Amino acid sequence: MYLTVLVGTTKGVFLLDGDSERREWRLRGPFCGLWPINHVIGEAGTGRLWAAGGGPWQGAGVWRSEDHGGSWTLAKLTRGQADDWAEADPELASRVGYITTPEAPFNTEFEAIGSVSV
Repeated sequence: MYLTVLVGTTKGVFLLDGDSERREWRLRGPFCGLWPINHVIGEAGTGRLWAAGGGPWQGAGVWRSEDHGGSWTLAKLTRGQADDWAEADPELASRVGYITTPEAPFNTEFEAIGSVSV
């Protein structure tokens, strides 16, 4: 049995995979489009991972991986400064690969998502 340590950072999600003796480790990442990630959690037994974060540039969103970090999908919740920039200069946004998303459901109500302990 292996162990994966989930790490949320200002540069995205990193995964540290350890062997059964916890002697050999492999680093994977960064994932989540280099977004600041405030919280990352996994569902035991399914391989599904969830990450939440964002900031003024990106807006807020929740990332999901169905394959233990192999690929990730973003559910964008709020707009960020990057959205305004892309709308103002769509040609440059296209050249650098910025993909515009539909209107975010919470517009600009908050910048990031995290977790709170009570």
